[in-house]
Amino acid sequence: LQTVARQTGEYEAAIAELERLGQQRQEVVTRREQHTQESGKVDQALTRLDGDLSSEDEALFQDLDPGLRFERGEDGRMRILRDGQEVTRDQLRTELQQKRQTLETQIAEDNHQIEETDRQIVAKRQEAAHRQAALQQSIAEAEQAFQQMSPEEQALYGDMHRSTLQQAQQALAEGARVLERLDAEFAHIPGYAEACQAPSLIAAGGAEAVAAADALEAESVLAAAPELAGAASEHQEAVARQERQSLEAAHRDLARSSVERTELKQQAESHFLNRIFEMRRELAEHETERRAHQQEAIERDSRKLNSGNP
Repeated sequence: LQTVARQTGEYEAAIAELERLGQQRQEVVTRREQHTQESGKVDQALTRLDGDLSSEDEALFQDLDPGLRFERGEDGRMRILRDGQEVTRDQLRTELQQKRQTLETQIAEDNHQIEETDRQIVAKRQEAAHRQAALQQSIAEAEQAFQQMSPEEQALYGDMHRSTLQQAQQALAEGARVLERLDAEFAHIPGYAEACQAPSLIAAGGAEAVAAADALEAESVLAAAPELAGAASEHQEAVARQERQSLEAAHRDLARSSVERTELKQQAESHFLNRIFEMRRELAEHETERRAHQQEAIERDSRKLNSGNP
């Protein structure tokens, strides 16, 4: 039962970490999309800078530098102003080229971070598959060990046995639901489909060693049953009390760690959703401001043209 309790916590931790990595990946993907969109605007601005600028171009340039203003001079030429001072096209072109280089670096960093996160996701999915199989095996062995106990021992350990296995089964059921969602979400990641296979098909370096250690622990549980049955009554009761105390401590640790992981999961989900909403709100505000500046520039240009007519 101690093995089942420990492996339940390890399995839940692996699932929670896999979810966290997925949220981390989505944040980086969203950031890369923003950098890519901004880079496209820089390219568009550089192209427009080589041609005849109009008041409609002002919004595009203000997206990249809110301090820029367009003003048509008496000679009909569109002037670019920043804080009341004219900015030459060559100067602005240099600034935009530097900005494009910065964005390209950021996009490359985003891509690298996504690739690294993908590797972590594949490794964690392999671990989850192994821990799932190990937990299922330990549950079966615990059931077998319980059936080999004497009626007195079954009466002594029955409540703890049922409670521990119930938590383990619940963890497996919840983990299966989470993995079904994540497997669909991460199916495009290289190597992920292979990581979803049974542990016997996974080329994971430490899987066999961990499985062997778990098997030894399970064998010790099986061996303990007949030994307890043949022990003297007083010694049997003392050992049983000590074993029960250890199981109760493991049970409490499992319940406490489960609550802590649930809280951490909720905090991570809340942070992720708040970040996405914040990004969307910023984009919406930015678009509203851009449209307002564009309309203002058109109206200002129109007023100047009208004021020049008799």
